[in-house]
Amino acid sequence: MDKRTIVRIELILLACLATLVIFRVFRGLPALDGEVTLSEIGRGDLEHQAFRIEEPTRVNITALGSLESKDANRSADAVMAAYPWIVRRSDRSLVWRMDPSHSEIEDGTLLRTEESVQLQPGDYDLYFASFGSSRGSSSSHRFFGVRLTDHWTADRKHWQVALKAENGELESLKGTLDSYGPEAMPNVIWTSGTMRDDRTAEQVLSVDEEARVSIYSVGEICDDSDCGDRGTVESLSQDRVIWTMTRDNSRPAGGSKSNFVFDGSIELKPGLYRVSYSTDGGHAYGRWFGNPPYDPAAWGLTLYAADRRTADRVHPFDVWEERTPIIELAPAGNDARMEQAFEVNETVDVLLYAMGEVHGDQEYDYGWLENLDTGELVWKMSAGKVQHAGGSSDNSIGEGVVRLEPGKYVLHYQSDDSHAWDSWLRRAPEHPERWGITMFPVLKDVGHSVTVLAETVPMASREETHDVSGPEIFSMVPAGNEQSYSASVEFDEAVRLHIRAIGEVSQFGAYDYGWIRNDADGEEIWRMTRSNTLPAGGDERYRLFDDIIKLEPGRYTIHFETDESHAYGDFREAAPDFQQDYGMRVVRLTN
Repeated sequence: MDKRTIVRIELILLACLATLVIFRVFRGLPALDGEVTLSEIGRGDLEHQAFRIEEPTRVNITALGSLESKDANRSADAVMAAYPWIVRRSDRSLVWRMDPSHSEIEDGTLLRTEESVQLQPGDYDLYFASFGSSRGSSSSHRFFGVRLTDHWTADRKHWQVALKAENGELESLKGTLDSYGPEAMPNVIWTSGTMRDDRTAEQVLSVDEEARVSIYSVGEICDDSDCGDRGTVESLSQDRVIWTMTRDNSRPAGGSKSNFVFDGSIELKPGLYRVSYSTDGGHAYGRWFGNPPYDPAAWGLTLYAADRRTADRVHPFDVWEERTPIIELAPAGNDARMEQAFEVNETVDVLLYAMGEVHGDQEYDYGWLENLDTGELVWKMSAGKVQHAGGSSDNSIGEGVVRLEPGKYVLHYQSDDSHAWDSWLRRAPEHPERWGITMFPVLKDVGHSVTVLAETVPMASREETHDVSGPEIFSMVPAGNEQSYSASVEFDEAVRLHIRAIGEVSQFGAYDYGWIRNDADGEEIWRMTRSNTLPAGGDERYRLFDDIIKLEPGRYTIHFETDESHAYGDFREAAPDFQQDYGMRVVRLTN
């Protein structure tokens, strides 16, 4: 046989070998035989099949999956890139997962498992995921589908799993993965449902009697604090979060290392609560960046009870449907300055609902509640504690429950010059008529606990000479650039005044500030200075005076003025903490 013939034979053999390799890569291994199967699985897929068992059954499982790396050992905790598992639906527990230590290497990263598991009667979910262990791990190493390296994605034509009962029967169930979420759990009080990315679900709950409730929540906890999908339970009565999922109170949920699950219980005292779940821009149901958790349809939060009696103590609460407002400053249009004074005759709990415009950490349209007797800010719609109101991303809702002791109060709302009721620059909120602030009773029957003192009036319409029999005798809030306001007051007896003023007072002088002058001799009795003020937050030039002064009987003029810059609506650098209070209020104390 001459040399040319030998070369031809070698080329033919190489061609045959290449054909066999390409045929194997594209066609994959023969389909497995079983009553419940998953096959034709691509890279970055989550496949699912539900099935039912009527009697105790031993199920034989054959599966082909992939390790993340061919160099990984085949211990039980070896990182898998593509693999199947089974979840029992009644308690959402993992009953089987492809285990590298029980598998044989087929080729490179490809593993084959043949084992059996005893299953009790019930409904089960079979899954197969092929996203890899983390973002980017599924990057393809192939050329026209032909394996060029030992990367696990080249195994995709072989991935499959088959279940076959030794005795009894496996009944396949119809339905998509979405239909097998936690809604089917017993005694569900509220569930976010299966959550996709960039979504928020929330609900206010009323707890009538003390109740211990269970939380089942699956989400994402990242090393980066800005990343994550998780839920919270917040007490509106105490204005604090009483539960959220953390690394310390949860456990790994399977799949990507950022998947975690909380399965426990919390105690709820009577009151109002907000339960919510939010997702960020990736790695959620329908858009996994790495392998999903073992219970992917439960990505979200579900609140449930051990029995029906406990569940009946906790129920969804819609204050707009179940309560009549005490005061409603809504709907509010552009440049609104509204307030409503009222008196509390006996201790009462109220819910404040404010809808307005919040962008980042800046409030533009917002409401707040003030104690007129003390000048104290009782509650404020704050940028850090709002929910989306629908429509434009700036449309926001602030809610809070506060306990009011007997005394006089005033409810405020203000808006800027754009994007408000009947003048929307962007998409309107879901309930545009609620733009403003509304106060509701927490309990249905408040009797004569609250008395409205006067009709709602714009702030700017106040008279400059004040009736000092009332508590508030001066207000210039919020104060913008180039404003000046004076008010004359007269006292027949010595008085104590509570002054709360925020202004611009630097080391070089006062620019936005207040003062009080005795009209009889022109003497300045009090002035806002650097030495008698404290930092007000934000830029160091913003200062706060919050104290009580005493005046003898006589006639006085109270002043506040601002210069041409650095005031409300034009803070430029970091704004003070309570920017809506920029300016000055003076309250006469009655005790």
